[in-house]
Amino acid sequence: MVKLLPDGRNIQLINDMTFIDDAGTNWLVPADSVVDGASIPRPFWSLIGGPLEGKYRDASIVHDFYCDRRIRTWEATHRVFYEAMIVSGVEISKAKIMFFAVWWMGPRWEERVSINNRLRSDPLLHFVTIKNLTDTNATVKMVTLNSPSKNVNEENYAEIIKAAQNLIETQDISLDEIERIAEDPGTKI
Repeated sequence: MVKLLPDGRNIQLINDMTFIDDAGTNWLVPADSVVDGASIPRPFWSLIGGPLEGKYRDASIVHDFYCDRRIRTWEATHRVFYEAMIVSGVEISKAKIMFFAVWWMGPRWEERVSINNRLRSDPLLHFVTIKNLTDTNATVKMVTLNSPSKNVNEENYAEIIKAAQNLIETQDISLDEIERIAEDPGTKI
């Protein structure tokens, strides 16, 4: 259950929400979390739907939370968006188009390991303890990276999304293929 916030764009979870992926990973979004739904550019609302409507809404809540917190890899976060859409009943072709857009233009971050005896794990700073290192003070910090295609204007964006949609709807391409295409769609579509 969610509550619409007065800004007209964000929602706040009233209860915990959880999604368990095929690998058994629990993607918990705690109560009181605030998210803005799928970050779909307004020109595509007629094609995909608005940010908080449709069967992909719950998947977008999980995706947004983990994009904001960056406590899991960006690759896993984008993949769980696709998986949660499928579980929610989104048509495969629509889920793949949305996955393409997220992989292509969505946020990216990297893990950086820091060893420091005086460094403590602090969830507010998005540090996560690494259990497979011998140093008990080893932590990982998620650091923002630029998406490879952030300099795309709205017209090019529309052309690329439509080309990707055509490719996805006419061919049975895998998520791995979609990821490869999304890395440089201008030369691969």
